[in-house]
Amino acid sequence: MVLKPIKRQKVWQQVEKQIKDLIINNKLKIGDKLPSEKELAEKLKVGRRSVREALHS
Repeated sequence: MVLKPIKRQKVWQQVEKQIKDLIINNKLKIGDKLPSEKELAEKLKVGRRSVREALHS
């Protein structure tokens, strides 16, 4: 049996993954605008800095 180690992710990495998932699942399409940093932070219940880091990664 081969097990992969569990990796801890930083908050901004989790935010980045959720945004990527929206794109992959066609919930966010070409030309769509993302909500503001403030709105994303409120919806995801994270700090704006985490959202900013995710968007700049």
